[in-house]
Amino acid sequence: MIDYLGYAASLAILISMLMKDMIKFRVVNTLACTMFVIYSVIRKDNPIIFLNSLVIIINLVFIVRAKYKI
Repeated sequence: MIDYLGYAASLAILISMLMKDMIKFRVVNTLACTMFVIYSVIRKDNPIIFLNSLVIIINLVFIVRAKYKI
């Protein structure tokens, strides 16, 4: 059952890569990375948790910068 979450996260990453608008890309990618973090916590896969957590932070920084023109 947990594999379905991994597949859903992978599909969400793929969908995010098809986005032309950078804000939409960042939002969908952040959701996908969050799914991967949840998946990885369940599977106890620390490198994947680390990587996707960093990508979430990077995406959030870019979203805030774009929204507030920082």
